[in-house]
Amino acid sequence: MTGEGILRIETRTGSGEPAVTEAKARCFEKNGRNHVLFEIEGDRCRLKFDEKALTYRRSGELAYELRFLPGEETETAMVTPYGTSRLTCMTYLYEKISKEDEMVLNLRYNVAGEDCDMKIVIVI
Repeated sequence: MTGEGILRIETRTGSGEPAVTEAKARCFEKNGRNHVLFEIEGDRCRLKFDEKALTYRRSGELAYELRFLPGEETETAMVTPYGTSRLTCMTYLYEKISKEDEMVLNLRYNVAGEDCDMKIVIVI
């Protein structure tokens, strides 16, 4: 999957309504992994993923790197304008669904004690 496209991220925490983020994205493959570059609120973001795992990196005013690998707990530092905190993320589900001009990533995880569901849709 290579080219310019649209990224849509739906994130639901607990039983609340999902938060939806849409952005223009640039997609490419490198070393057997997919990369998606985009911006959120002026911060640069990168998704790097394959069949087994997803890494979500954000840098700017808010900075972190979350790694989603089913059955594994990972830790990261989240840097904000107010200081740095440690986050623990336990991934329960990661699935990648590829179609001709679309890719869907489904995640179920727990971060900072909150159960979350995330659906990422990339359309080229």
